[in-house]
Amino acid sequence: MENSRYYLALYDISGIQSYIYHSNKLAEIKGASILVEKSLKDYLKKALEQVCGYEDENEAVSNSFFTEDGIGAKIVYIAGGNALVLYKDPDVYKKVNTALSTYLVENVPGLLFQVHAVETDCGMTGLKKDYKQLFSGMHKKKNEKPQMDYHKVFSMTKTCERTGKPAQVYSHGHYISEELNKKTAAAREEQEAYKELSELTGDGGKNYIAVVHIDGNRMGDKIQKLLGEESPDYMEGLEKIRKFSKDIEEIFNDSYEEMTGYMDELIKKSKSDKLKRFQGENTAAPFRKIYLGGDDVTFVCNGHIGIKAVEVFLNRLALNAEAKGRTDISACAGIALIKPKYPFYFGYQTALQACESAKHFIKDEPVYNALDFHIVHSNHIAPLSVTRSEQYVNDDINLLMRPYILFSSKDKEVKHILRRHDIQAFYEVSRMIFREENVRAKLKSIRNAYVMDKLDLQKSIKGLTNRKEGQNLIKRIQKRLENYGFDQQYIGSYYEYQGDYEEGDLFRSILFDSLEYMDLYVDWGDE
Repeated sequence: MENSRYYLALYDISGIQSYIYHSNKLAEIKGASILVEKSLKDYLKKALEQVCGYEDENEAVSNSFFTEDGIGAKIVYIAGGNALVLYKDPDVYKKVNTALSTYLVENVPGLLFQVHAVETDCGMTGLKKDYKQLFSGMHKKKNEKPQMDYHKVFSMTKTCERTGKPAQVYSHGHYISEELNKKTAAAREEQEAYKELSELTGDGGKNYIAVVHIDGNRMGDKIQKLLGEESPDYMEGLEKIRKFSKDIEEIFNDSYEEMTGYMDELIKKSKSDKLKRFQGENTAAPFRKIYLGGDDVTFVCNGHIGIKAVEVFLNRLALNAEAKGRTDISACAGIALIKPKYPFYFGYQTALQACESAKHFIKDEPVYNALDFHIVHSNHIAPLSVTRSEQYVNDDINLLMRPYILFSSKDKEVKHILRRHDIQAFYEVSRMIFREENVRAKLKSIRNAYVMDKLDLQKSIKGLTNRKEGQNLIKRIQKRLENYGFDQQYIGSYYEYQGDYEEGDLFRSILFDSLEYMDLYVDWGDE
């Protein structure tokens, strides 16, 4: 190597959540997402092209980088608001950062980035150490040096009502910020069937939409494991990282496209009155992709299909990962079921926290795909953990069985404590409840009584079991749930079963999840 001073640089787009999700206007949300995607995939490449020649992430990493003239940088990956770039020269690194700053100010106003680099000689054993230093350094920089917004508002400045930034553009009778102008312009470039969140409900916004967030499990650990295999030299290690990132991008993108295609067919075949609005020959399935970067996925859809869509996505993810030989790839999903007028940012935060709840549940078994969901019933805004502890823990019973795990046919030996959280158990109970129209009022009474007290619940359960249809329903549920490790004598009583993951002091409700979800449930017939 002619030059022993190389720079490995990590780029991170700051504040993606607030930039994208602080709006209830679907055009603004989607437009912001498009700009975030362009920030590195387009503008970092333009900055590199302006300053030096470069190799993009589609080309393999090899030692030819060191000797090839006219190439000053190598993109290892760009994914999910991050990029990893190897530079030959520190001056080139600094000039690219200056050029990138200019591009973002001009084209993506309001979006900021951080960059941290380590100097390296690209030695035989240094990559794992450098990679760890990069991320710890970035974490420290983001926590110690909060970035200042360069769009200042002074007392004589007219402000944009939607962003609070200086109003610089007159559009459709209003003065708006350049940030909002760029977001809406980006959204107009896309031809989408659904322009507003309310259109996804099919009834003008009276029903629910599902905000879905999906995130891969322990991806950082998997890269560290890759770098620990057979001590690869520096460039071989970077190639492993590049290939891993590329595979993840393809696996998650393919899973989303396959999921929406499958759900479109499923909706068209469905006999549910709830989905008739979306069954026209030229009617698109009620989905809008918001953000898809690497293993980070966010989309919105009709509330009735949210859980099913996530199940299909995670199942396709498992198949696509296996096809690429990445059998250790898994993910968790959080689903927030909200009304379209509910603040979207808090709906997204609920989905994010539900995803974290699912991750926490399988922390000792990260090979599984899992999901959690939450139905927002009021405008009360609080962290999900607080809401659940205040509203879903009644005396000594936790009303929720969720999170749920998606087991495959290969998962033969599963602990009983996990098998009870099989998504199929939730579907079994939900389907039986959905089909019992004669005692639907009694079932709703039980659902409402769960959050009251034991006496109300016991009265409601007695009201159900006093009827023959109610007795038969409970017997069928008891019989089916034997397959999932439940003791049937407790099902249909207040204390349905005792003990669970880290909650041995609380009883759990088997029925409440399905009772709460009963108005949103669609009988797909393939579960």
